[in-house]
Amino acid sequence: MLSHQRHRTGGRRNLTEVERDRDGTLRLRGGPLGEHAATLLTLLDDAARRAPTRAFLIERDGRDVWHQASYATVADRSHRVGAGLRALGASAQRPVMILSGNGIDHALVTFGALRAGIPVVPVAATVGLAARDGFARLRAIAESVQPGVVFARDGAAYAAAARAAAPDAAYVTVTEPSHGVRAFDYANLLAHAPPAESEVAVGAETVAKIMLAPGASGELKPVVTTHGMICAMLQGVAQAWPFLDGHPPVVVDWLPWSRGLGGNMVLGIVLRHAGTLYVDDGDPTPARFERTARLRAEIPPTLAFDVPLGWTAWAERLRGDDPLRRRWLSRLDLACWYGATLAPATGDALRAIHVPLAGGWGATETAAAATLTDGVDAKYDAIGAPLAGVELKLVPSGDAYEARVRGPQVTNGYWWRPDLTAAAFDDEGFYRTGDLVRPIDTGAPQRGLEFAARTDERFKLSSGAWVRGATLRARFLTECSDVADVLVSGEGRDEIGLLVWPTADGSLLDRDVLRAQITDAMRRATAGKGSSERARRALILAREPARHERAALVARIHASEPDAEVIVL
Repeated sequence: MLSHQRHRTGGRRNLTEVERDRDGTLRLRGGPLGEHAATLLTLLDDAARRAPTRAFLIERDGRDVWHQASYATVADRSHRVGAGLRALGASAQRPVMILSGNGIDHALVTFGALRAGIPVVPVAATVGLAARDGFARLRAIAESVQPGVVFARDGAAYAAAARAAAPDAAYVTVTEPSHGVRAFDYANLLAHAPPAESEVAVGAETVAKIMLAPGASGELKPVVTTHGMICAMLQGVAQAWPFLDGHPPVVVDWLPWSRGLGGNMVLGIVLRHAGTLYVDDGDPTPARFERTARLRAEIPPTLAFDVPLGWTAWAERLRGDDPLRRRWLSRLDLACWYGATLAPATGDALRAIHVPLAGGWGATETAAAATLTDGVDAKYDAIGAPLAGVELKLVPSGDAYEARVRGPQVTNGYWWRPDLTAAAFDDEGFYRTGDLVRPIDTGAPQRGLEFAARTDERFKLSSGAWVRGATLRARFLTECSDVADVLVSGEGRDEIGLLVWPTADGSLLDRDVLRAQITDAMRRATAGKGSSERARRALILAREPARHERAALVARIHASEPDAEVIVL
């Protein structure tokens, strides 16, 4: 039963309604969702009519030669590519799996598949290059989705992956594959005769993409993502950020299209508002950041997105270069962080140079965003209020709330995985996100929410990479018998940290001996692992810390200049 306490608040384009159940559950509802396109193809064709010659996508190759594709070009070629993909064996039941990173050819294959009613499965480019385990991760994906076509720009680099994971699928490449590997030339798709007969009917319920979401155990869950889901999400974003209607956005972005933020939200915002996306082939890592910084210095955006790690690196660059800062900010409407908590120091640094900040929250299962802030004084951990059409059910859990979400942008399940689907939703049809949140103002939840933690001990680094805390904890304890237990930290940070305390016997050891044992255990437990599985810092405690003590200890272990007691690998 609901109480009679109700609130309505919000701006010109959106409202948030709040209800309180008698059991303490909070229900937040975004305002009504406005009329919107049913499919991504409608958005593409509309943009091609309104701005046929405007560049939709611009990229620079390794020789610094610029290439671009207009809206008219993408719309026209989508008919040809779609027909070609069908001729090669792709269908609604046999998707197109894309192994390459972002780019014009990636987009043309995507929109061609969508035109033909074929789902696309965008896979992180690195997965197709991870050969050390026999492409086990990619083979699991291929077994799940059963692709009819595999596309890769670099034919040689991905040939072994395509052959191992999907030997029965047609392999389409832009460049020549390895010797002895049979592949179809991408250029032939572009030249394929468009269908003379009526094309496949595509509607809001047609599956557009099968997006891969990381599960708690490390498996990738195939999320069914329809045209209607993405279009509803984009309409909600437009209502939350009405400035997008004022002028076509210009975006410079590296976020991978294999993830919902880059592939659905960023690409979708540009498409819906007939803007231009400069494809950035860098990222925030030290090895590739200079390429990202170079492109950002050349092209001032109107809208910018990044994970917190990227914003930290970019804030440092902006603070030290006045001409760069003025140019980059010259037409910026909003800068949005996403995917993890923004470090307070990064938020302060960006605000100090007058970067208009916003935050957001969502999941692959919500097509990307479910909440957004409006860019007004967004806290480093603020995730905003629900988008139009979104319902949030906040179930009390300790000193926070478990967030569940329902709405037209929420998936109805997983591709051929009824077991995962049944476990993902509650009895009211709300998707269980596994995230814990809190109202910024407990007396006025309609003001928005902040992120608290995960229910399954997972969290994200500042890079957006998931860390499975329970797995890392168990691996470390196996390697160090003198430690009673460990807390894994690193939410929104660059590295993983460990707060450890010894057993009764361990506490009797010389401090230096115990320190050496813990250091060795950290190295053994994470040998050969990536950043999301490798603890780089640790702090030895005398006992398990009380809850109120943990925040200060986490800040200490992750300090930019840690004290001498902190173990740093």
